[in-house]
Amino acid sequence: MVSITCSDQRTLVRTGALPPDERTVPAPARTAGDHARAAIRRTYWCDATAHTPDGRMIWLGGRNCGSPPAALLWVAWRAGHFADQIDVSLARPLRAWQADEPEHERAVQRLEQGSTYALVVRDDEAQYVLAVTPGTFDDGGEELCDEF
Repeated sequence: MVSITCSDQRTLVRTGALPPDERTVPAPARTAGDHARAAIRRTYWCDATAHTPDGRMIWLGGRNCGSPPAALLWVAWRAGHFADQIDVSLARPLRAWQADEPEHERAVQRLEQGSTYALVVRDDEAQYVLAVTPGTFDDGGEELCDEF
């Protein structure tokens, strides 16, 4: 069984390499002592995990992307890896998702609105999750909580 799940969870953004992004905007100074020209960037943390029936979570990789389309490209790339390695019955829905442009457009809209997007594939042995979580990242390298 395959389901595509969208959720509105707020999480902390993980730091990582950020590609150049046209979404960089000047941020207002937080205090008199802060740098007046700090930049806040919108970022999209992509995450691949597997969850076993006994409650273990196995992290399978992640990447910080600078735009919703770039994040979905990463999800599609990882979905292809999953499809190559799992049972054919689970691979078919992943391949179908890769070609589902209307679903990709809905995902981009949700991400632009600040909502998490997740592609979840389940069988009796594991649940595989490919998720994208929007957030912010400042040039100083500190993590910021989403304020959507």
